[in-house]
Amino acid sequence: MVATIISGNDRVSLPDDVREALGLQDGEVVSVEQSSHGVLLRRTVDAGDHTAGILSQYAKHPPASIEDERAAFELAVAEEVAGRDRR
Repeated sequence: MVATIISGNDRVSLPDDVREALGLQDGEVVSVEQSSHGVLLRRTVDAGDHTAGILSQYAKHPPASIEDERAAFELAVAEEVAGRDRR
């Protein structure tokens, strides 16, 4: 167990070894939950980071280069325009 002090402006400092063990960084948002057993401090997960982690399992190809992205975009636009011309 590690003791810490609540400052006059209601701030609690986490000891460095606890922060390092949990991988907490300066400025990171955490949630504080009160329970019958005490207080629980949890890392909040950014929705974008969480979603990216879930979706990464579906990636079957490495990311495309910017040149490949542009070529795909230009091809899609050309196909769309050609489709309109046929109508």
